[in-house]
Amino acid sequence: SGNVCGPPLSASTSLGDNVEAEGMSADGESSGDELETCFNVSTEQEAGLESDDESLHSLGSDTSNAGPGQSDDMHHWDSAQFLLYLREEAMISQSALNKAVDGVDELFSKVSNSIKDRILEGIDASGSVSEDHIKKTFGEFSSGMFSGVDSKETLQSFAKEHLEVLEPEEVELYTTEEWRDGKIHTVQHKAYLSPFLPSLKRLLTRPDVLSCVENPAELQEEGVYRSFRDGKHTKEHPILSKEGSVGVICAFDELEVSSPLGPKKHKLALYYWTLANFSPHMRASLKSVQLMAIAWSKDLKDTSKTLSQSVSLDLKYERHKKIFSPFLEDIRKLEKGIQIVVNGTPKTITGTLLCVCGDTPAVNVLGGFKESVGIAHKPCHKCEADHNEAKRIFHEEAFQKRTPERLNLQLQELNNSRTLKNRQEKSTLYGINGPPVFSDIIGLCPVQSYCYDLLHVLHEGVLEAHCRVLLKYAVGKALLTLEEINADVRLMSCQLFSKDRPAAMLPGHLDSGLRQSAAQMLSLALCLPFTLVKKSETNAALKERLLNFARLLQISMGLLAYELTSQHLVQLRRMIQIHHETFTVHYPEFDITPKFHYLIHIPSQIENFGPSRVTWCFRFEAMHSYIKNIIRITKNFINPPLSISKRYESLRASQMLVRPRQQPQNFIEKDDVHTWLREVKVGEHRHKNLLCQVFDQQEKIQSCKSIKTKGSVFCINSIVLLDNQPSFGKVIEILFHDDMKILIVAVLKTVKYEILCNAYYLHDSDPPEAVKMYFLENLEHFHPFISMSVHADHQNLWVIPKYHKIGFNHP
Repeated sequence: SGNVCGPPLSASTSLGDNVEAEGMSADGESSGDELETCFNVSTEQEAGLESDDESLHSLGSDTSNAGPGQSDDMHHWDSAQFLLYLREEAMISQSALNKAVDGVDELFSKVSNSIKDRILEGIDASGSVSEDHIKKTFGEFSSGMFSGVDSKETLQSFAKEHLEVLEPEEVELYTTEEWRDGKIHTVQHKAYLSPFLPSLKRLLTRPDVLSCVENPAELQEEGVYRSFRDGKHTKEHPILSKEGSVGVICAFDELEVSSPLGPKKHKLALYYWTLANFSPHMRASLKSVQLMAIAWSKDLKDTSKTLSQSVSLDLKYERHKKIFSPFLEDIRKLEKGIQIVVNGTPKTITGTLLCVCGDTPAVNVLGGFKESVGIAHKPCHKCEADHNEAKRIFHEEAFQKRTPERLNLQLQELNNSRTLKNRQEKSTLYGINGPPVFSDIIGLCPVQSYCYDLLHVLHEGVLEAHCRVLLKYAVGKALLTLEEINADVRLMSCQLFSKDRPAAMLPGHLDSGLRQSAAQMLSLALCLPFTLVKKSETNAALKERLLNFARLLQISMGLLAYELTSQHLVQLRRMIQIHHETFTVHYPEFDITPKFHYLIHIPSQIENFGPSRVTWCFRFEAMHSYIKNIIRITKNFINPPLSISKRYESLRASQMLVRPRQQPQNFIEKDDVHTWLREVKVGEHRHKNLLCQVFDQQEKIQSCKSIKTKGSVFCINSIVLLDNQPSFGKVIEILFHDDMKILIVAVLKTVKYEILCNAYYLHDSDPPEAVKMYFLENLEHFHPFISMSVHADHQNLWVIPKYHKIGFNHP
């Protein structure tokens, strides 16, 4: 067909079977990031409020008259009463209640087995058990399953003694004196730190984490970027270039835990760390993010000193330095090597800090640059472009790069200034406030190691701006109404996305901002072309603008890809330059923001540190939801940093619990999950001609409807990439045998690539052109692609290459 097909027009179209393998929410909410079943994120915190009025122990136990008639299932009455009481009195969500049910069921099963084993121990030679032994056994368990840990004090004592709960360390930032109750009180303002080295050692004892360090899954190949090990910075690093070394990434952000529209009285400063060694599917789990420190944001600024007295023109410098001091001291110990014991065998692990991540203000604060780039003559910490140049020139090589040597000379000029005014003028000129917070760390570059984050630069920056002006153009020219666009996007998103569906847009949003989370913004951008392409056939101006928007989608998918080559990076640089230059022609009234400039540095960042997934902040931002939920549950606004630190350490200790005489288990990696299992003999299977190439006819294999493995969910009718031609296939059978996972796919006909939508138009013939067998681990791309039917015709599909660079085949 020569015509471009638009979105489905029928609201009755069924939901697609494709599921996003790794979503990306940045708003701190559960629509967050990945499938809830794949990773460990829940909308609600798995904890309830303590009741001030009465304890759960006050529940009545006599239910003999609780219902009509005599029932053999009276325990259902007890169970229902307990669950309803727990849900309504403790005010917990249904998802939290479900977790409580699962936990109690598992605990009851273990207790029941213990009772059974104890009774069996009393069987005598005649095979009978005495009544006294039975009474004694049940007497031992009569105190309850939670005996010994049923109060706050006993639980904390047990956890500290047996579960290796780490106590948060206090760092005094400053003290004040307050008049209260007729007396002068000294008030200590503190930050609370989770000890880095003990946390790291505990993490490295987990088999899945240690495997990522010692036996990384990503193969190294010259000119291919799959992990941080492929980056130029790592290859030239004296420590990280060695096998088995640990690359640490730290991040800083601020979070308002009360009303985001209020006076910002309850803003927290949050410091995280993670390991660059994690494979992509493990990095997508919140378990990969570790809390390093937490403090009140208002306590960061040192108002006791004047700017003339301060080492830096940023008054937050000194207190950031205090907070990071224990962490950096531990990093220096890690550089020399730390000892861990794995299965009784001591191991020496070395590593260091790889890079610093966060939004631009946060990274600039830690790097000694101007927090607010608007007042700096040179707003970029990677190069020395001024504001005017950054708005006109979009090629990285056109600007003089910042180097450690030039940065030191500029700092010396600042320090040698005779007056505060002269120092401030030079600070504004160079865009720097003072020295970086991090010092004396091997291989840490004061320029390149401070990374731009794709979430803030692309999703909440360039992509949002382009979507907004494109929508404003289409609505302003009366090509479509905003209501029509919202309706089309809603229908498409129901097929394409299991979550992160775009929110409805209002007319005011076209001027003030689209009000989407980062994940929703990407979803909206992928849907938008299918809505506008219908009108572009008769409107050349819209077609030109849509073509440039499609170029941005190609750039986005390339920057988000799991794997890139050096040639792809060359192509990306050129595409970014063309996009920005064309954008300024199409929308001359738009004031180009610094984020457009920052985007031109991302390809070089990938060259240094590997795929942008290594340095992005989606997981750090998603961790905010955990912090918010603790505040919501505890209702503690007096000292939430301490409460959050303790709750976090309790959470990690419970997740890493090792029982006596047992070995540590995987921390992040999970076993495969299958649905609708059934066993089938190879010789009786309808695709035995394919299976007999691997199995004997008499062997039995398992068939299932879906499989969740390594962060990806494959279902019947999932669309997978077979090769880079590209060829696609539809999953028609999912089989597994031991560790082998097999997909039987029907090969689809690739009709065309529609450049205006950055999507492939596929035809699913019946019967299929070919049926092939693929081992799951040998797929060209280890995630199914999102797809939707064309006008409710399930034989014709649009497939969008999300998180893959195959769109580069059609520049």
